[in-house]
Amino acid sequence: MKQTGFYIKMVGTKLKSIFKKLLSINSERWSKSKSIAVLLSTAICIPIIFIISYLFIPGGETWNFILENLFWHYVTETFILMIFTAVFVTIIGVSTAWLVSTYNFPFVKHFEWLLILPLAIPGYIAAYTYSGMFDITGPVYFFLNNYLGHQNTISLLPEVKSMSGGIFILSIVLYPYVYVVTRAYFSVQYTSYTEVASSLGLSNFQSFFRLAVPMARPAIVAGVSLVLMELLNDYGTVKYLGINTFTIGIFTSWSSFGDTRAALKIAAWLLFIVVAILYLERRQRGSARFETQDNTSTIATKQHLKGFSAFIAVLVCGLPFLLGFLLPVVQLLYWASLTYADVLNMNFLILIQNSFVLAFTAAGICILIGIALAYLQRIENSFIQKIIIRLATVGYAIPGAVIAMGILVPAVAIDRQLIGFVQFFNSDFNQLILTGSIGILVYGYVVRFLAVSFNSLDSGFEKIPRVLDETSRSLGYSPFQTLYKVNLPLLKKSIIAAGILAFVDIIKELPLTLILRPFNFDTLAIKAFELASDEQIAQSAPAALVIIITGIVPILILNRIFAKLK
Repeated sequence: MKQTGFYIKMVGTKLKSIFKKLLSINSERWSKSKSIAVLLSTAICIPIIFIISYLFIPGGETWNFILENLFWHYVTETFILMIFTAVFVTIIGVSTAWLVSTYNFPFVKHFEWLLILPLAIPGYIAAYTYSGMFDITGPVYFFLNNYLGHQNTISLLPEVKSMSGGIFILSIVLYPYVYVVTRAYFSVQYTSYTEVASSLGLSNFQSFFRLAVPMARPAIVAGVSLVLMELLNDYGTVKYLGINTFTIGIFTSWSSFGDTRAALKIAAWLLFIVVAILYLERRQRGSARFETQDNTSTIATKQHLKGFSAFIAVLVCGLPFLLGFLLPVVQLLYWASLTYADVLNMNFLILIQNSFVLAFTAAGICILIGIALAYLQRIENSFIQKIIIRLATVGYAIPGAVIAMGILVPAVAIDRQLIGFVQFFNSDFNQLILTGSIGILVYGYVVRFLAVSFNSLDSGFEKIPRVLDETSRSLGYSPFQTLYKVNLPLLKKSIIAAGILAFVDIIKELPLTLILRPFNFDTLAIKAFELASDEQIAQSAPAALVIIITGIVPILILNRIFAKLK
């Protein structure tokens, strides 16, 4: 721990030198808005900077053991999971987005939003639900054994707790990221060029592969990158299914080996992979933009599918919804009907209270900081300002376990210093102040999910004409008064959307909560995961359903907003 304190001082010294350089910049170029943005950005980036420093810090005996025996297993299984999941989410997301954007067939209006619903189900809930369904006591075994009379039923059941099971689970719950982004692109771009495809004599199949997919490549890459970020953040799914990824390595080093330095080294390498993915995604996109020219913005009429073609379209769109949402929810409802009498008690209400109060508090702070950063960018949209704000919102791309370790270790070191200081006045004092507190957990949520609120608020600010700000300033109002009296009333919908999105993400977050939570403090996500891990899958269903219902609400609200925009 002394070494950790030394490294914290080293990082602090480096930050101090950076601040000196920043403060030495000509005061005319360095405005108050930049200073505020730097302070907010630094507060958010401290855990990330701390983790990055461990790329260059030597490890101990535990790290050497992991490097020799476990590290390359983490690398191999992480990349296998990433590659195959990326392939399957691309196939599912692009094909469904193309169908609902360019064709009319039965239920297409319903599929437009039904295909988003799997996002409401966290991977770990889908994992143990499918595991229970295909277990020897599950409904699939019962059906095969009793109705089909198969003699060797167990041999027919797939092994859910495996790499292939993990690829399947993560693909069916994460494909909506690709679907949503690609569908938005097809809706704006692809239908504008269908007549071009027809004039070139291309069939529907040819136009999809030769025109639609190349045009949508930036959207596809962006969607797949989001999937990979979520995959690298996942802990519950891979833990339950027995897949050894980097996140498992972080928890193993921290909880099993009791070596925070080794956990930080693994976290640093995981952060390196995340940064590499973001870099490759940016470079691949290059100068591509999700926009159309005025002369090509006419939306072409959708083609009508009939007969067998319509059946195939319904099947392609229906299977992802069935596998990713409907089947798990029906199974959870059945389990909940069996166990609700034993589970729905005062302790369950405390779980809901803990989860909702935490999410509401952290989402509120994300909104406040998001408004501040978005408005600072609006006041001064310089290159330096953009970089500063970009750094403040990078947390969403970083796995929760990485952020949690970047907060936990410095918090413990600071607590030791605080305890020593307080003991100078009270020798009996020996209590951690920051570590295991609600405040440090909320701080972790803000670091992780600030970008979710910021992006929504920044989009809202972009829709407000700047002439309103200029008029307000010409009447003698200060920037703060302009924000309060002019901008905020026009940002109501964006603020609500920002709050809902952050709230739902926080409710579902598992790895960060597991590491930073106070002792004996449970949330819905933690309780559902712990019960499932103890093979009490049916008892976990009520908590899982509350999480899913909470996740459905923003999807329905945002779908209504999109419908009005149309």
